[in-house]
Amino acid sequence: MGQEAVESPSDRLPYETPFGPGSLFAIRRDEFWRLGGYDYGLYVWGGENTELALKLWTCGGRVVMVPCSRVGHVYRVHLKENADRWPPPLAQALTDRIGLAHDGMWNVRGSPASNFTKIITRNNLRVLNLWVGETHPATLKYYRQTFDIATSESSLQQQQRLLPPEWYQYIEEMKQDKHWLYQQSKKVENQCQDFDWFDKHVFMKLVGRHHPWHPKSIVRKLKENGVSCGAHKAGNCKLCPQGNGAAWCNGDCRWEYGKGGGGGECVLKDSAKP
Repeated sequence: MGQEAVESPSDRLPYETPFGPGSLFAIRRDEFWRLGGYDYGLYVWGGENTELALKLWTCGGRVVMVPCSRVGHVYRVHLKENADRWPPPLAQALTDRIGLAHDGMWNVRGSPASNFTKIITRNNLRVLNLWVGETHPATLKYYRQTFDIATSESSLQQQQRLLPPEWYQYIEEMKQDKHWLYQQSKKVENQCQDFDWFDKHVFMKLVGRHHPWHPKSIVRKLKENGVSCGAHKAGNCKLCPQGNGAAWCNGDCRWEYGKGGGGGECVLKDSAKP
């Protein structure tokens, strides 16, 4: 027998993590239902792992990765061979039935959203409003980035007025949904901590920095990674054009024309600012 590398015991020990995958985990049944189970208002794909992790940490539990566990997961067929299988095509009747039937553009990050993207976005909005908080700066930052809201206003009322009306109407109707109200009742019943507690005592402790939408995290990311200009990256927005003007000023940046509509410069979008 040939020599094999010895695995370090430290690499095999369970460790805490802020979040975990939603497709493969184990939890005691009584604990799962104490937390309210999964929110029945989440549909198809996306958000359920974030929701469960926030529930666990803020309501008296924790999330632990176990490196030595062995899990079988039936995964979808290889994407290159079945490019039309993911994201899956979803019927308009489904999105209409779950609150996305209002007239409107239904844009996400500046482009009309597919039914799949609309469902992921509605799931994120649901988790954010319930477990982060409708007036929390992280939620408002998500609004600014996802719906490209060009404002630095910080109040909920000011930003919600600028939300696309179809998304604003969905958020308002969401708060009257019976599954939403049930999750709210479990949150009160379990005396759950708020998101700032999670950021300070879980995310900061385990990751060493604030959550991604925290102003300090955004500043750090801009310093370390620069900005997206659209099809390329640069150290800052002023470096995006490279002599090509407004055509090369996209992504995190926008072109600000000079007086009279001439000239101009590439500047950071309000939605990308801390």
